[in-house]
Amino acid sequence: TNPDILDMTADTQLFGVFNEIPLGIILSIIALVLIASFFITSADSATFVLGMQTTNGSLEPSIMIKVTWGIAQSLIAFVLLFAGGGNGAEALNAIQSAAIISALPFSFVVIMMMISLVFINVGIHQIVHLEYMKFIICQLYLNKAV
Repeated sequence: TNPDILDMTADTQLFGVFNEIPLGIILSIIALVLIASFFITSADSATFVLGMQTTNGSLEPSIMIKVTWGIAQSLIAFVLLFAGGGNGAEALNAIQSAAIISALPFSFVVIMMMISLVFINVGIHQIVHLEYMKFIICQLYLNKAV
């Protein structure tokens, strides 16, 4: 065992462990391929969703729309990484700060959606109750008329 692994940052510990075991190079390559496939599929999904949202819900946004969103995402990631000054930890802090700042306004949207969901449920309950009362009144009226 290598005690230096515990002193490594979290993003390099996996490769530190792979360096100590047999076939570590092969495992490192497999890990890099899996990480790359995760980022590529995530970016592809994000461009697809953004393309759908900007084309009024089209299930098949054009390639140009998706390429535009892909370039925009790449530029945003590059700027955030560049803001870290080449230091991985500072770049990660910049990305985390940007995520928190961009998510804060959306949290108010989610809160408003929850409030409106409560109002909708109360309104539906009142409508169902009103229709049930109409049904009962009609039944009572019909039973008396007979």
